Amino acid sequence: MTQYDAEDRVTPMREAERIGKRARGKRGLVLVAIIGSIVLQFIPTWQLQSRNSRIMRDFADLYAGGVIVREGNGSRLYDPALQLQVERERTMRPDQIGFLPYVHAPYEALLFAALSLFSYATANWIWWVCNVVLFFSTMLLLRPFLPRLEVHFELVLLALGAFVPLQMAEAQGQDSVLSQFLCTAAFVCLVRGREFFAGAVLGLALYKPHLALPAILILVLASKERVRVFAGFSVACLSLVLLSIAVVGWKTALAYPRVLANVKAVDPTAMASVYGLLHAVSGALLSDGSVVLVVGALTAGVAASTAWILYRSQPITKLTYALLMTAVLLIAYHTHLHDLILLVLPLLVAVNWLIEVGLHNRTQRLIAACVAVLYALPMIYWYPPLYTCAILVFFAAFLWEACDGRNLLRPLQPQRKQARV
Repeated sequence: MTQYDAEDRVTPMREAERIGKRARGKRGLVLVAIIGSIVLQFIPTWQLQSRNSRIMRDFADLYAGGVIVREGNGSRLYDPALQLQVERERTMRPDQIGFLPYVHAPYEALLFAALSLFSYATANWIWWVCNVVLFFSTMLLLRPFLPRLEVHFELVLLALGAFVPLQMAEAQGQDSVLSQFLCTAAFVCLVRGREFFAGAVLGLALYKPHLALPAILILVLASKERVRVFAGFSVACLSLVLLSIAVVGWKTALAYPRVLANVKAVDPTAMASVYGLLHAVSGALLSDGSVVLVVGALTAGVAASTAWILYRSQPITKLTYALLMTAVLLIAYHTHLHDLILLVLPLLVAVNWLIEVGLHNRTQRLIAACVAVLYALPMIYWYPPLYTCAILVFFAAFLWEACDGRNLLRPLQPQRKQARV
């Protein structure tokens, strides 16, 4: 064996060692990013826990609903007197803190019935861990669809750990992280051609009807596989209705829509939606009836334009689904700060797309600016009408690129075969 043969053998070994070192370094960076993201999510929850006696947390009514169902009082799930009694006795809520009624779907109480086996403080932390797991599971589902971000995905995890809607959802003990997971799972089903399962997954999210119903309505109008989508949604709805009847009885289950209708409306200006924006801007100038008409017209316009783009760009892609999620937040009747966690998918998809196409025109630069504003604004100053304006501009810019077709839709269309000469 000559000297050159030995060198040829050593070189691949050294290259393999260098690759192994880079892989170990990459795994270390990912581990550090995961720990950092968890710490960033933990801090707001810990701070709110330490001030529990002064701040009303949304987890209290979910826990109270679970206690009522577990103790066999499902038929009285929406009894305000019983809810108040349980909250006072089980959730450590002092008398000076306002009452937060349970207005969620009956079947959702089953999930919190299991958590009610533990004390309120322990159940709260268990639910926080579940939310963290759901968040990272969502990121695992999204990662294959973000090739430009996958190289440095640890930075994405670290940055999202500081995203205020995520922190607020976990600190308040809300179920918005679960909604984000279900919407992302529906997206994966859609892009893989499993429309029936996509409809079924969105049906499971009906505990937030103001978000699930607009999404399924637009999909049914726009998708060429609308029959499969609607079939999956219908099967999920029927299953959840039967489950709710088994949990609370048919009278209480059928009374749930009336419970929602009787809920006292939150200040509309606190909503980051078209509904809240119109109330903030024109509430003093227009009557309530006029505001409703304007909101209805804008909502119909957003829904119709989104459905048109989705129909044009069949099959549904990550870009058009991002447009759908943005539209759902805009037209939802209730869009709280924690509901804005659904913006994670549109923001990541937008960043991935901008890296692919670059910033070559004003619209693309405007979309990049909107991404930065939507991410950073809640950290600086939270004013829902202002944030809604940013979402509207983001939606309009995305819609403009879609209508133009040169940058958003055309690269996604299958290439036509060239005709033979």
